[in-house]
Amino acid sequence: MIDVFKLADLFVAHAVQTHGNEVGIIAYYGSYALGEATPRSDLDLIFIPDEGKASSLAACFVLDGISFDFFPISWQRAERLANGSNGWAVGPSLIATAKLLYARSEADRQRFEALQARVAELQSPAHRPQMVQRALDHFKVAVFHLGNLRLALVEGDFSSIRKAAWQVVMAAVECLALVNQRYFQRGWDANLAEILQLQQRPAELEAWIFTLATADDVKQIAEAAESLVAATRAIL
Repeated sequence: MIDVFKLADLFVAHAVQTHGNEVGIIAYYGSYALGEATPRSDLDLIFIPDEGKASSLAACFVLDGISFDFFPISWQRAERLANGSNGWAVGPSLIATAKLLYARSEADRQRFEALQARVAELQSPAHRPQMVQRALDHFKVAVFHLGNLRLALVEGDFSSIRKAAWQVVMAAVECLALVNQRYFQRGWDANLAEILQLQQRPAELEAWIFTLATADDVKQIAEAAESLVAATRAIL
C-alpha cells in the first residue's frame, strides 16, 4: 500500500526545488487532516503561491487506486474562504482543518494561521450578531430560488423543478449554518449528519431535504420547499 505522506513529501520537495521562492504555503486537508482517513482515502493538498506564480505545480492523478490532488489557491481566495465569503457552510473547512506541510517563511506561516484563527473568531459569541445578520442577508437567496421553483412548477419542467428545489435546500442550509455559526467539515455529498447536528434547525429538516432531493411528486416538493423556507425564516 502506498504511503501517501511520502508522496506528499515529494510534492513539497519538488515545489521547493523548482518554485521555492514563489510558494508561501503547502498544506493538506480533508479526511487525513481530520484524522478520519482509511487506507483508500484520497489525499488533497493545496499550495498558496505568489500571485501569478508556480501554476505549473498543479497536479491531479490516481496512483494505486488513490487520488492525489495538488492545486493552487491564491491568498485572496484563502481569505474569502476563511471569512465564508464564498459560502460559510462549506468554504471555511478547507482553511480551518488544513495541516501545514511547508511554509516559506515565518511570516507566511503566521499569515495562514491568522486565517485559521479568523474562522474560529467568527464562531465566537462576540460575532454572533454579525453572523445572524449575514444569515438574514442570505435569506433573500432562498426566497429567490423558491420563486424559481414556483415558476418551474407552473411550467411543469421537472428538470428545472429538481434544480430549483436543491438550490432552495442549499440556500436554507447556508442560512442555518450562519445563524448557528457552524461550518461543515465535509462537502455537500457527505455533510447531512453535520447539518442535522445544528442546534437551531427546523424539526423536519431531514424529511424536507429528502423530499426535495428525491421526491417525484411535485405537490410534495412544493410543500416541502415552502415549509423549509418558512421554517428557516422563523428561526432567523
